[in-house]
Amino acid sequence: GVVTKINNRYVPQDRKLIITDQAIYSLSKDGFSIKRRIPLKAIAGIMCSAMKDGFFVLRIPEEYDYVFSSPNKTEVMKTILDQYK
Repeated sequence: GVVTKINNRYVPQDRKLIITDQAIYSLSKDGFSIKRRIPLKAIAGIMCSAMKDGFFVLRIPEEYDYVFSSPNKTEVMKTILDQYK
């Protein structure tokens, strides 16, 4: 799905996420360039904002955390969690 990544300078960047049973791929807005591959095993947890702002964070201790915003936050998180089964 389409999400907004918030970079370390708090600048929003549109991204596409592809979620597989092995990894999460962050692609450029046009979908032609892989910006980051995150193995599911590397994710220590997902933090979710309690507000209706759409923010969630993928916790990746061995690298750096990834902050996203999406109007479909619940669906994106459920899709990620379903891959652990």
